[in-house]
Amino acid sequence: MNLFQEAVTVGFVRASYRLSIYDSLYKEISEKERMYLQAYRSFESRYDSLLGLLLARQLSGACVNLVHDVKGKPVMKGSEKEISITHSSGITAAVVSPWRIGIDLEKNVEEKAGRRMLAAAGQSLLHSFPFTVLWTRTEAYAKMIGCGFKEDPALLFQEAAAPRSRWNFHTECFDKDMVLTICSEKPAFFQLKECFEDTVLQNK
Repeated sequence: MNLFQEAVTVGFVRASYRLSIYDSLYKEISEKERMYLQAYRSFESRYDSLLGLLLARQLSGACVNLVHDVKGKPVMKGSEKEISITHSSGITAAVVSPWRIGIDLEKNVEEKAGRRMLAAAGQSLLHSFPFTVLWTRTEAYAKMIGCGFKEDPALLFQEAAAPRSRWNFHTECFDKDMVLTICSEKPAFFQLKECFEDTVLQNK
């Protein structure tokens, strides 16, 4: 670790998908966020989204209102801090930072899921990183710049696969068969911290 790098905590929590927890989480969000939740078709997706918002609030250390902007990027109203949230296979993770940042967590992404995008970006990118790593780098980068896959996927993949990117990528294996990647505007030391649903609710 570089002594001049700031430590940034990445919190994660395992979802139980209990209705009682969902009801408690739901009570803590604004009417605008409740409308946003309607875009998710499944109970599990709505649960993960709620859990991510409350987890980010806990990590921020302040009672702030968390909302989504027009592009779907989560933001903290009245705060200059940046947040990013991800969820996959029953695990939700979040990070809060003074600078732009994006995070993605995936479980063994199949190549066919992004074959069309890769065809546009160039199959040679596959030789840069294992596919799931490349996918999470791309997602994390897209979240950092606040566009998601609404921008040209080819350009996103190319930036994520660049061997000497001007952005700071941190990737590590997570929970056996999952990959976690963070894309940060500045270099930092990232430390994982497991949180729990009851704790997240107590610190709401």
